[in-house]
Amino acid sequence: MPEEQDFERAWLARFSSRLDEVAGEETQNEVMKGSDGLSSHSSREEVIAWSKEAMERLDALVEEKERKEIMTGCACRYPKSDLREIGRRYEITRDVEVEVLETVLKGDEVCKIAVHLPSD
Repeated sequence: MPEEQDFERAWLARFSSRLDEVAGEETQNEVMKGSDGLSSHSSREEVIAWSKEAMERLDALVEEKERKEIMTGCACRYPKSDLREIGRRYEITRDVEVEVLETVLKGDEVCKIAVHLPSD
């Protein structure tokens, strides 16, 4: 049985790595303060509170260009197995529709998309 992936820990690892690569270890340590106890089992409120504080520290310590580089480098990744099927279908039909179901930009707790593929 495959091991369940802890989304929070995986994202935090990417975020921490990008911080180190772009802004250096000292800034990484400062921004990541308090993240050690976060996991998929943490309450949404706890994750949101830490994230808000981390973004405030990031804003105070890192210039805008580097912040964008850090954040785009740790974006969520779509499962490769699904992407292969989407790619296969696109090669046949040249058509894929993506629908935004939920977005944090509109106040939702998560981002959620639906990919609609035409039949072969």
